[in-house]
Amino acid sequence: MAACALMCGLAAVAHASAADRPFTPAVLALTVNAAPAGDVYVLLDGDEVWADVEALEHAGLVRIGGERLSRGTRVFVRLSSIEPRPGIVLDPIELTLTVTADPSLFRGTRLALDRQRPAGIVYSRATSAFLNYGLSWGTGASRSVSLESGATLGPALVTSTLFLAEGRPAARGLTSLTLDDRDRLRRWVLGDAVAATGLLGGGVQLAGVSVSRDFSIDPYFIRFPTATLTGMATSPSRLEVYVNNQLVRTLQVQPGPYELSDVALPTGASDTRVVVRDAFGGVQELGTSSYVTATVLARGLHQYHYAAGFERLRPHTDLFAYGDPVATAVHRTGITDTITAGGRVEAERGFISAGPILATKLWRAGAVEVALAASRDAGTAGAAASLAYEYSGRRGAVSLAWRGATEEYATLSTRRGASRPRSDLLASVHLRTSARSTLGVSWERHAWHGGQPRSARAGVTGSVSLSSGLSLFASVHRAREAHRWSTSAYAGLSIGLGPRAASSVAWEQTGQGRRLVADLQRALPTGPGIGYRVQASALQQGADALGGELHAQTRWVQASVHQAATGGGSYAQVSGAVVAIGGRVLPSRPVRDGFALVRLPGIGNVRAYVSHQEAGRTDRHGDLLLPDLLAYYGNVISIADEDVPPDRTLATDRLLLAPPHRGGAIVEFAAAREWRATGRITIDGDPVALAGQRALDARLRIEGQGSTVETLLGLDGVFYVEGLKPGTYQASLTHGGGTCTATLVIPASDAPVIKAGTTVCRPMVEGEQ
Repeated sequence: MAACALMCGLAAVAHASAADRPFTPAVLALTVNAAPAGDVYVLLDGDEVWADVEALEHAGLVRIGGERLSRGTRVFVRLSSIEPRPGIVLDPIELTLTVTADPSLFRGTRLALDRQRPAGIVYSRATSAFLNYGLSWGTGASRSVSLESGATLGPALVTSTLFLAEGRPAARGLTSLTLDDRDRLRRWVLGDAVAATGLLGGGVQLAGVSVSRDFSIDPYFIRFPTATLTGMATSPSRLEVYVNNQLVRTLQVQPGPYELSDVALPTGASDTRVVVRDAFGGVQELGTSSYVTATVLARGLHQYHYAAGFERLRPHTDLFAYGDPVATAVHRTGITDTITAGGRVEAERGFISAGPILATKLWRAGAVEVALAASRDAGTAGAAASLAYEYSGRRGAVSLAWRGATEEYATLSTRRGASRPRSDLLASVHLRTSARSTLGVSWERHAWHGGQPRSARAGVTGSVSLSSGLSLFASVHRAREAHRWSTSAYAGLSIGLGPRAASSVAWEQTGQGRRLVADLQRALPTGPGIGYRVQASALQQGADALGGELHAQTRWVQASVHQAATGGGSYAQVSGAVVAIGGRVLPSRPVRDGFALVRLPGIGNVRAYVSHQEAGRTDRHGDLLLPDLLAYYGNVISIADEDVPPDRTLATDRLLLAPPHRGGAIVEFAAAREWRATGRITIDGDPVALAGQRALDARLRIEGQGSTVETLLGLDGVFYVEGLKPGTYQASLTHGGGTCTATLVIPASDAPVIKAGTTVCRPMVEGEQ
């Protein structure tokens, strides 16, 4: 009927004059560029269609002009007056309106792909502390003890180290308080720190204050310039983003212009390609080429490290000895996406060294970094410069670097006895000669002021992957040390023996002669286990040698034993930690970065995994410490749900956790118990009162502790209920003979189904509620 009325209306309008032509209203199903867009209210005027502007905007058409009119609270636009003119198909039978518009009329879609931060990542920190210890002893060597402590309270981390060696005074390492600001990627350090200013600068250990832009605080942050790709989609489309022919993202976009911004690229030369597949099977491609280098920052991004304090003197012999004030600074800024500029400075009493730094990309031809420096030390001036070039691509890499300095040029390091470089030259070329082989050539030369002899080294290396887990590698080097040249060669075959084990057989030529070496090794697992390395060598002239290493770790300790060679020295080490977190003090392997306490309250012997590798089982309290997590990174923490008792329900068995730097977090997997109970109810103790079919007609209602449960009875008054914890409840029983009440006691029990025994129900007398 609606379709007939619409057709009759169209016929009537066709015979009306332009002045008094009436509109025929209708509600049609709207489709815009193959995408369903709901219903639209229209006015029909002969062959013209006036559509509700709000519905068109809701469908994505926001850049539309055209002739308009108002009717009540609605604004309509004549579709044929829109430029560019859209395709219009009106079906009065199906009551549909199909519009095919130019993509430029749609709102743009902007998708930022920069960080690719995993969904659901949880940043968590807990008040915690750790004490790492290491004990070592060996043949002909003194025994030593190493201690490292750390404590996290809120955003603050306090750490300190202490070394005790037989026959030597106690030595203290760095003691500091660290504050990380993850939103600003800023790290403050109060206390001891190492300050260094780069290739033309020096370094010094000081006690004071330092602040830096530390990108490790957010490993998903991309500091390099990224690619931007734009295009048009004529219908709902799927976008496939390829980088160097590797699919990295798949996205859905609506009709209209789109912009893919901040496409993360690997370092080196790369090609980015977007394949657009529309709703009708059409395919189009667009792409760009670019070069990414670690020396060039994204436009407007700053990288810096400022430090000021007092030089720490004799750190290996004095626990607390400090000297004159020292200050250092390095700052680099992305001027554009291709140019990064900055500078460095280091100063103390009677000394200053400073200079500019400039890095730029040469489109796809690589990148260049130039640095200049000048120093003044006790009235004597010096100068230095460096120039570096790099290129990296899918087929290989090239790097060239040169550094030169006058004899008078000084840094914080040379003022403290370090050698004074005169000139350094390094060059290397690495080629991927095929899908399975590589070839590399390198050269380096070093010269120093002060009469120290020059050194040089040239080498050729190559490798061939013969099959999965089987590789052949070889190298030849010629080196000059102390005015003498020597030649060494190496060739070997590497055999993979699984995910953690490998072996190799190699021939080696050195200045001491030729030898054949066989090696077998197995890496430590993520959790408890063993690892080893055994090496046997046969010399052309001399005794054969056999040496090895054995490593073992449990949940609480790591141990290793090293035997240098047959008849040689041996060395042993034991290390571990004590960690306080979540109200417990637990033994552990050493804490190196982030750590976490996995907690399933009261549920022991449940396997836990880190990145799908088994890390251990929960103890009788339901706790397991994971000491080897990556700070600020999404570590996949999961548990084996099959190890959880069947009367427990897990809310989730997996979490993506990012713990703090050198701090801990608590991962609690909620496992609510499903309470189940069964029993039998009788009336006034009469065991036959609810026997047989009469019990099936009875209904039991149980109330108490905030819960209400209703259930039917089985034969002979047997009942089964869920959701009631152990406790005392009031029960009422409605049956064919009336109503009775009882006090039901569900005893405490760890059984999957608690047996409540027999409960006597007392009939209600008249007047009882």
